[in-house]
Amino acid sequence: MLGSRNVIDQCRAHGVGMLVHTSTASVVFRPGGLENADERHPYPCRHLAAYPHSKARAEALVLAGDGPDLATVALRPHIIWGPGDPHFAPALARSVRGGRLVIPGDGTNLVDTTHLRTAAHAHLLALDALQQGRPIGGRAYFITQDDPRPLRDITSHFLRAAGLRATWCTVPAPLARAAAATSERVLRLTGLARTHALSRFLVAELVHPHWFSIEAARRDLQF
Repeated sequence: MLGSRNVIDQCRAHGVGMLVHTSTASVVFRPGGLENADERHPYPCRHLAAYPHSKARAEALVLAGDGPDLATVALRPHIIWGPGDPHFAPALARSVRGGRLVIPGDGTNLVDTTHLRTAAHAHLLALDALQQGRPIGGRAYFITQDDPRPLRDITSHFLRAAGLRATWCTVPAPLARAAAATSERVLRLTGLARTHALSRFLVAELVHPHWFSIEAARRDLQF
């Protein structure tokens, strides 16, 4: 959040009149999931992890900073993938053991994703809209491929991109949530920080649907 505040301050100090902020659809994610959620969906009362919490605070700060001297807009891509992906495909590849992918849920939950070229294109469209004076300042927009698919299919595609095939092995969701809560307590007590550690947020995203409407982006950004 401090970094976002510094960016806003520096934009104003140097006469930069437009700011396109990269947020994430995870800022509104909650247990139980989201189906065809649009921008009217509020932030949850409590986020399940530091990542969506910090992104939500930064997004809110940027949107509140919209004004006559600085036009701001936030884009919310979801699960960005493509060439050079340093996150999702590598994380899945690390999880494969003996040709098996042990994972919570049955993989039928629908999930949205965003190719990196789609995300980049949306940022250029948002900048164009700001330059043209369209009334998008202070607003956030979901950005996806508009093609939600079962999580099991998505993971198979990612693994094939990494040159792997694996059998989906289901772990009961309650067991996974209990293990995640234990993992979080251990990390908190030891003061360790692990980017890809098991967490309640990760389990919730693996078990529940999360896909979004991009009608607002179509209408306002010509996305």
